[in-house]
Amino acid sequence: MIDQKLISENKIDSISKRLSYILRHNPKRFKVCLDEKGWANLDDVLDGLRSFGDIIDLEKEDLLNMVSKQRKARFNIYNNKIKANYGHTVFIKEMDVVMPPDVLYHGTARRYLISILRNGLIRMQRQYVHLSVDLDIAIVTGKRKDRTPSIIQIDSKTAYQEGILFYKGSDRILLSENLLPKYLKIIKIDKI
Repeated sequence: MIDQKLISENKIDSISKRLSYILRHNPKRFKVCLDEKGWANLDDVLDGLRSFGDIIDLEKEDLLNMVSKQRKARFNIYNNKIKANYGHTVFIKEMDVVMPPDVLYHGTARRYLISILRNGLIRMQRQYVHLSVDLDIAIVTGKRKDRTPSIIQIDSKTAYQEGILFYKGSDRILLSENLLPKYLKIIKIDKI
């Protein structure tokens, strides 16, 4: 068992990225089967994670502890099953449709702004566009690709009224279909 007090943030981040890869992008490679909502057997996923070689001592308790302490609620565990809450490139059939708040946010690198303002927010290789319910998460997300990201405010109320569906990714992340430029506005953040 990995001692969580001794495990570094880098190791946790590495395990989280590998878990994302298995559950969001390539479950078949690791002999993991997802059901229509994206749930997989926890023991199968652990076997998949251990196949990386450098974490062969990873135990179920370690994974349960890591998931319980996550900031962005990327994963969910229930009844010996685990799922990624959002970010799939593999098709997940069933998502819960929700009414969004009036405004949502999306953090992105400045180099993508021209394309976004011309074409809208496009899901690219993912199943959905990822949106944040608050600025803090949008800023953190945008900083993964740019130290001073751009923040886009989405008029989700109007988009929803005009037929765009939104889905629950987690308590702080909503997912949507592609969003046209008419729903988007760049906002200025004084301090990022």
